[in-house]
Amino acid sequence: MAKEYHCAMCGRLICSNCVHKWKANIEQFELILACKVVVPFIGSSYLPICPHCLGTMHSKNSKFEWAKSNCEDVEIVSANYKGHKKYIPNSEIFISSTSYRNREEAKHELRAMAKYYSRDMIIDCKCEKEQCQDGNYIYNEWGYSGTAVNKKSDNLH
Repeated sequence: MAKEYHCAMCGRLICSNCVHKWKANIEQFELILACKVVVPFIGSSYLPICPHCLGTMHSKNSKFEWAKSNCEDVEIVSANYKGHKKYIPNSEIFISSTSYRNREEAKHELRAMAKYYSRDMIIDCKCEKEQCQDGNYIYNEWGYSGTAVNKKSDNLH
């Protein structure tokens, strides 16, 4: 008898003969999916995907890879900024990066998320620092969060 899994995207029941194993870290998976189904990894680093959802996963992953390469034009506005940036109402999406030892990597991931969601500005951006320890080694990890929005063009009223 074949082992059964639930597809991590749609929740369909799939047998081990039909399952595709998607190798992705959980942060990337959560970013490229807005799924409601909570599924454990197969082994330590694979997620079960049905054949129907596999094509969708490839296209969403490709879009995220494109966003990571084309996100430098996303404007970041600090939470400390006292002025007012114009943006299109109802375009707000709260986003946050995972923690990195390198602060710039965390900021780049935040920009990529905004680009993935087709936003061109991040407002109320905050940097969070967490002190971590590995044995005697103490280090900092950085994460960013903010609200991704679409800028309001000067020629729009």
